[in-house]
Amino acid sequence: MMLTESKLEKLRIAAKASGGHPGKLAAYAAAKREFEALIDALFDEDTPYVQSPSEQYLNHLARAAESGQEVDIARYELIKERRANMDARINGDDVRSYKGNVHQLREVLRKGDKITAAHVQAAAEAAVQNGSIDNHVLYATLKRQLEQQAAEGDR
Repeated sequence: MMLTESKLEKLRIAAKASGGHPGKLAAYAAAKREFEALIDALFDEDTPYVQSPSEQYLNHLARAAESGQEVDIARYELIKERRANMDARINGDDVRSYKGNVHQLREVLRKGDKITAAHVQAAAEAAVQNGSIDNHVLYATLKRQLEQQAAEGDR
């Protein structure tokens, strides 16, 4: 299973959320070195690992991947994911784009909608990514609401 940019980002967030847990920090550091080595092995001047891949570059790699060679397939998959991440950041759907998530979570609270574990998890990730007091309060409020809903459901 190939290490991808998204998996590396999840490890980074987990390491940051761990409060300095040596195991998680080491796992992230090792994964980061592994990812950088993978990029160095797969990409060169002719086929660079670009920060903002164009649709034409992605199509070029897709045609190369049709050859069936593992290197070409791996290049295509990594750039395809990078392009998807770039598009998600532009659209505000990215995991790292917590502002959209925070806004949506506040709307859920304001409307009085049912809170789910996914809402609490998203708030926890937002609090880790931007440790503002507001984000920590949002997380605590959603967690308390979920616990209250569970208690009401047990009655």
